Amino acid sequence: MLTYEKIIRYWNNVFKEDININSITKSTGNEDLDRALDWLCEESNTILDFGCDNGLLLFKCFFKGY
Repeated sequence: MLTYEKIIRYWNNVFKEDININSITKSTGNEDLDRALDWLCEESNTILDFGCDNGLLLFKCFFKGY
């Protein structure tokens, strides 16, 4: 359980500031997350919005051309 809590703290820290959906770019600003999105979306015909909150990750995939 300690590992899970460490992961929660890490990602809460990454996303502690609200992201403005109006300033969408291809990058999330987090290199690890960008690589994860590329890996999850490449060679996909459809994408399920696997994020939560304002759907920002789905928009990132769209602007990357997925």
